[in-house]
Amino acid sequence: MNETQDADLIVIGGGINGVAIAREAALRGLHVHLIEARDLCYGTSAGSTRLIHGGLRYLETLEFGLVRESLRERQLLLQQRPWRVSELELQLTVQDDDPHWVSTLRMGLWLYEAMAGRPFGGEVRSMSSAKLRKKFPTLRPDGLRGGLRYVDAQVRYPERLVVELMSDAAQAGASVDVGVRVEALLRDLDRVVGVELSDGRLLYAPVVVNATGHWVDDLMRRSESRDTPLLHTTRGSHIMLPRPAGHPDSGLYAQARGDGRAFFLIPWGESLWVGTTDIYHDQPNQWWATDEEIDYLLHEANLLLPKADFKHADIILTRAGIRPLVRAQGPQVKEGEVSRAHKVVRPKDFGGEKGLLLVLGGKLTTHRSLAEETIDCATKMLNRGQGHKTRSRNALLDELAESERPKSLSPAIFSRINRVYGPYARPMLQLMRDESELAEPLVPGLPLAKAEVLHAMTLEWAASLDDLFARRCMLTTEDLPWHGRCMELAQAAGALMHWSDEECLEQHELWMQAIERHDRFTAAKIAALNSP
Repeated sequence: MNETQDADLIVIGGGINGVAIAREAALRGLHVHLIEARDLCYGTSAGSTRLIHGGLRYLETLEFGLVRESLRERQLLLQQRPWRVSELELQLTVQDDDPHWVSTLRMGLWLYEAMAGRPFGGEVRSMSSAKLRKKFPTLRPDGLRGGLRYVDAQVRYPERLVVELMSDAAQAGASVDVGVRVEALLRDLDRVVGVELSDGRLLYAPVVVNATGHWVDDLMRRSESRDTPLLHTTRGSHIMLPRPAGHPDSGLYAQARGDGRAFFLIPWGESLWVGTTDIYHDQPNQWWATDEEIDYLLHEANLLLPKADFKHADIILTRAGIRPLVRAQGPQVKEGEVSRAHKVVRPKDFGGEKGLLLVLGGKLTTHRSLAEETIDCATKMLNRGQGHKTRSRNALLDELAESERPKSLSPAIFSRINRVYGPYARPMLQLMRDESELAEPLVPGLPLAKAEVLHAMTLEWAASLDDLFARRCMLTTEDLPWHGRCMELAQAAGALMHWSDEECLEQHELWMQAIERHDRFTAAKIAALNSP
């Protein structure tokens, strides 16, 4: 690296793809600097269906390469991060008016299993409509032709996965700037040579990666590169509902009655993650589940599980994300027909520039392979050896054991810490051993430890209450009674961080604004509980 360079590689974007690219680069020995304008996992990565899957429906569109890649990555994640990614049993239900027969779907699943390297038939099992109704007591009593059981995988906390990947990258030497925006790309003649930051700094590197997700086109417009968009962006929304009595630890995969799109009810702890929608969306800085989407998801859930009789008041939270899909050539296609395959735009590709790599599309499942492809390109641009790729790595850490629980920490809080943080909780547990009072609950009645605040704010790049509660300790994604205690939580966190009363009030207000911006349903619930 010469004296005018700040890094070998600058990565813009702290979502799943950006941090995976930074991690891959750092573990291969490159000096990488990641820049994130808001917070890690702030955008699309937190708004997904939270599945790690091969993409069964992509077989219908003949995207065999994408399915094969996704299935390989699913297996690698199960091996490398067993505390974060776990197998999930799914029941594919076939109902009246569905376009496919059970026999057709069985053949598709057999192909799916074969592409995953499993024996013929793999985990696929046929289920009669009677067996389905016995397994799912609230399932619709009529209109079922039958079903098929198969196994995919789930990541319960993608927010934590992103933080873990960033932690790995930093441990390997990556530099990180969170809360600083890239205003423009810097050029020397026709070559991208660095970035201009919102705090006035100029950073230089021979390779810059734009991995900003659905903001890719926005950054290119700000940098006066082009007006022609490279992405289609669609919004996908979800709701969380309570799990009905007797509902098993299995997900349901069906075709929505209203529009025929893929529809999931996924077990998520004691709740159900329900989604999704697929609507073209052209506002990169605004996204939330609309009233129409919430009503649609609630209605479809009740059509599939009518005995559950879900009410609007049962909704626990809502989530939305914007899919940054590679723009199809020619006329605009229907939302659900846009390919989910990613693309790395190299300097010689259409829309490419010297010194720049553009990351388009991608999904949670394929973040590692996308990162591998990106760094393969970067090392060629740098004339460097490719180094040791992460596909061959085993799990880097051992899972937490009960023997590691500090004596001052209650079993209930330790259980939750283990579930949320996995082995990345070890520095936090050490804080509790050093200062036993940090094992106490942050506020009475909620299973959050005081140490979680210090851990997030000092070791995990959190800078606000929204960062802390939404994307580190996962409070606002759990079905816990926190909604009426927001100011109490703000003051308790502020006391640990030595904030003044004014800082606590400001942080509380910013937190409420963040919830209003992306989960208006929850914002209304908070307002009702805290009104005089």
